[in-house]
Amino acid sequence: MTASNKKSINLRSTTRSIYFNYIPPHILTVFLVCKFISFTLLFLIFLFKCIARNEIKSKRPESSPQDEKMKK
Repeated sequence: MTASNKKSINLRSTTRSIYFNYIPPHILTVFLVCKFISFTLLFLIFLFKCIARNEIKSKRPESSPQDEKMKK
């Protein structure tokens, strides 16, 4: 083997290792977008639950006639 053949073999092996170790950017962006969407959905669900709890609390009267009878 000559020196040029050795260089080409080395370049091929390094490009193969880089190819296998390299994550394509479109897969990474898809992963990040899916993660972002899932976190926003979880946040919205949490927000709606908190809003629903506050509405239920605000609809309840603070002292109903039944509660006053129970206290006596």
